[in-house]
Amino acid sequence: ITTRESVVYNVLSKIKTGADEKVLTNSRMLNNENYFNNFMQPLVISGFEENKVKLDPQSAKYINGYVVKEYLNEFNNNLVLC
Repeated sequence: ITTRESVVYNVLSKIKTGADEKVLTNSRMLNNENYFNNFMQPLVISGFEENKVKLDPQSAKYINGYVVKEYLNEFNNNLVLC
């Protein structure tokens, strides 16, 4: 693993921790994909900025979309299992 990959992993882990805390206190936000997408975008951008990792707008949008999709998939799969 390169240093950059390690930094990106750490940033994504911090983003996930912050998102997990919010989702655990209000899981209903996952019922509205647009709301959750808009909620996550500042977390993703600030997470990378705080760690001085340059992120162009297209990459930020891609990463945010991927993170949102993962949360929604997990949420929806858990609903099916309940």
